[in-house]
Amino acid sequence: MGYDEVKMKSMKDKMTVYDEFLKEYEYWKKHCGVKDKVQKKQRDRK
Repeated sequence: MGYDEVKMKSMKDKMTVYDEFLKEYEYWKKHCGVKDKVQKKQRDRK
């Protein structure tokens, strides 16, 4: 596939950022009640 050391490091960095985001998102979702379908509810009001 042609993965070299630079591409693998870049992918690893992106996954680390994503993992950190996912942990924070799950925390907020659990403790603060993040709404998943905000757009649908706004559309239904009209």
